Amino acid sequence: MSKMSELAAEFQNEYHDLIETGNLEELEKERDKFLKEKAYEAEKERLKEKLAKHYGKIYTTKELQEEFTVKSFAAPYVFVSCKRDNADGTLQFTHMPRFYFNFQII
Repeated sequence: MSKMSELAAEFQNEYHDLIETGNLEELEKERDKFLKEKAYEAEKERLKEKLAKHYGKIYTTKELQEEFTVKSFAAPYVFVSCKRDNADGTLQFTHMPRFYFNFQII
């Protein structure tokens, strides 16, 4: 099954009730929103893979909170303390989507 076929099937399953109403204006709005969300997720994964290839470990906000204590932000850096060994350091981050990477001990 092609990616487009998969997306079409997913949309049909998720918006079955709306499709049945025949409200084309609302259906078009929801379709556009659905496709933008899917495109954003795909772009987010491409960025994460690209960063990982260059910098190694990439952290989401949740992962950052699990592994580090945040001391302060000074974009594009965040100053942190590693919970595992109390090492102070910095991470760089992207704004949107938010990823943290390149931990450097200071």
